[in-house]
Amino acid sequence: MLIASQKMTRLTTLATKITKCEKCFVRNEKIWFTGVGNPASKLMFIGEAPSIHRDFNLPFGMKSRKVFEEILTELGQTRETVWTTNVVKCIRLHKHTGILEKCVPYLREEIDIINPESIILFGREVVDTVMQMFTVKPSDVRIPLNGHCVNHKEYRFITMYHPMTVIYHPESRNVYFNIVKKIETLIQRPKGA
Repeated sequence: MLIASQKMTRLTTLATKITKCEKCFVRNEKIWFTGVGNPASKLMFIGEAPSIHRDFNLPFGMKSRKVFEEILTELGQTRETVWTTNVVKCIRLHKHTGILEKCVPYLREEIDIINPESIILFGREVVDTVMQMFTVKPSDVRIPLNGHCVNHKEYRFITMYHPMTVIYHPESRNVYFNIVKKIETLIQRPKGA
């Protein structure tokens, strides 16, 4: 287990690697992004990709910001007490495809550095990418996005619809936050339980 200073050193090294990445873009057309928050947190949130229109270095920082912060409040957390990141590690200034797979090694390293107990995965692409990364499920099995808990030998994964669901479908708000209450119960259980 890494102590806080070791985590910060490794996160800085990871950020440097990400800024030198040339897997899918010309280097002068992207803005790099790494996770933010408390690296000692036992709770991590993963979204798909940063938006070009979001606040700098803030996952869930644009349209979904209010809903995401309501989720944190419901869980008794703040942005400063959790670790929040995205699978994709750069802002897409032009449309590109096949980005998720190229960023997976960076995400895996980031997860290993943070070493949370619970990881909340927002959205189908994120759930499928992370489950395949940890070989938790066959690629033809669709895990539901309703607070479903998958206990892995290293981490507890909890699936969730993206916060934008509440924006696009306001009628789903009560159901969505009932799932958040279910998640609150799940993250309070001992790891593996």
